[in-house]
Amino acid sequence: MAVDRVSTFLKERIAPSLRAEGFKGSGQKFELPVAGWWALLEFQRARFGTKDDVLVTVNVLACSHETWEQARRERPAIGDRPVGYAIYPEPVWCSRIGSLMPAGTDHWWRVTPDTDLDDLADEMLEAITTYAIPAIRSRLP
Repeated sequence: MAVDRVSTFLKERIAPSLRAEGFKGSGQKFELPVAGWWALLEFQRARFGTKDDVLVTVNVLACSHETWEQARRERPAIGDRPVGYAIYPEPVWCSRIGSLMPAGTDHWWRVTPDTDLDDLADEMLEAITTYAIPAIRSRLP
């Protein structure tokens, strides 16, 4: 099933590369540890997929703890800490990876039982290291 392949793919192919970039985490959630900052990279599966056809995208977020607390004072319902799959208003910076890529449109990768996971990992990691990680790092002190 594709849904199982996504979990294995993230664990075996994506997570080691993110750790090499300094991220900590597992599963679908990763954080770049920077004192006083939230720097998140989170994988999201589309709600409308099936067990044999899964769409995956990448969400990114970077904001200072101070900025987060300011946002919480204005909107207490957002919680104690941000989550990568949510879209928050300014002053919190968050984005889907597709918005950071040259096309500037939402981008999802399809995983089926026939998907070549090595090719998919190469393509996804290229996008993450070219667009997502630099966008996060550019907002950090």
